[in-house]
Amino acid sequence: MKIVFECPNCGKVNSLKEHASNRYKLSEKIGTEIHVECSHCEHKSDIHINRVYAKADPIIVSIVAFVLSSASILISRYLAQTYWRDNILVDLRTIEVVGLGFIIPILILSIALPTFGKRAEYFNSYRL
Repeated sequence: MKIVFECPNCGKVNSLKEHASNRYKLSEKIGTEIHVECSHCEHKSDIHINRVYAKADPIIVSIVAFVLSSASILISRYLAQTYWRDNILVDLRTIEVVGLGFIIPILILSIALPTFGKRAEYFNSYRL
């Protein structure tokens, strides 16, 4: 999750280096008025903590999605090579094992991705 603000001068989005789960905890760290400098136009200004908002970091989301998707493919490939036999009808558990190896990382991914958005929504819902 990235904590960002819009520059009052140029309107571009900048990020803060501080991390907190909600605005109250962020205000305890840095106060309700934050002295910031825009990384684009280098305009220095004070902004209120309520003008700061959170969004899911797309780099982290992409990395998690890539790792779990790759894990799904690699695990199912490994299980297929390990347990696959010439006569598949003799042992149908092979299909179940390979299927579970493919589905479990996808289930973890389907739980993890919405969590990033919920954390940002929680931060944005709390106002001072």
